[in-house]
Amino acid sequence: MNKEQYKSIINELCDENCSCENECVLKLFVESQHTSLRLLMQMRCVQKYKIMCEKLDNRKYNWTEIMELWISNKRAERFAKVFSEDKKYLEIYREVMEKENEE
Repeated sequence: MNKEQYKSIINELCDENCSCENECVLKLFVESQHTSLRLLMQMRCVQKYKIMCEKLDNRKYNWTEIMELWISNKRAERFAKVFSEDKKYLEIYREVMEKENEE
């Protein structure tokens, strides 16, 4: 993966959290750390999962709690099976969540 592809994916992952008017601290941090794409994608999926769980359960989850749910509900395992650098994070997230319904 070249630098432009990496930046494009970072932009996609950060688009809901960053505005064009403001410098995005998340984006600057991620670009400077050269974090693995797999980790970034999984963390973004977990964040989306956290938002969904909070709405469904009508409560707030901290990151420790939501990561425990992600792992105990075998979402981390499913993520590992469906992850590909060629996929967008929403596609991966949908596949992870769809797998739950197939089991």
